[in-house]
Amino acid sequence: MCIRDRYQRRVRGRNFCNEIMSNNRDLVKQQKKYLEDQDEELDEIDKTLEKIKGIGKDIGQEADTSIKLLDQIGEKTDVMDTRLRIASHQTNQVLSLIHISEPTRQAEISY
Repeated sequence: MCIRDRYQRRVRGRNFCNEIMSNNRDLVKQQKKYLEDQDEELDEIDKTLEKIKGIGKDIGQEADTSIKLLDQIGEKTDVMDTRLRIASHQTNQVLSLIHISEPTRQAEISY
C-alpha cells in the first residue's frame, strides 16, 4: 500500500469520525429539545391536576354539606312521622267515640 492510499484512508476515517460526531451532536440536540418539550407538557399536566384536585376538594365539601342537610331533613321527617302517627291514633280514638246513624246522618257522641 502506498503512502497516498494510507493518507486517503486516514482522511476518509477522519471524515467518517467527523460525520459521526456531527450526527451525535445533532442527536443530543434533538434529545435536549425533546426533554424540554416533555418538561413543558409535564408542567401543563401538573397545573391541570392541581385544578382537578381543587375541584375534587370543592365537590367533597359540597357532598359533606349535603349529607349534613339530608341528615337534618331525615331527623325532622322522623319527628313529623311520629307526630303524624300520634295524631292519626288520636283521630281514630275520637272517631271511635262518634257514632253516625245512617238514616239521619247525625253524629252521636258516646261517653
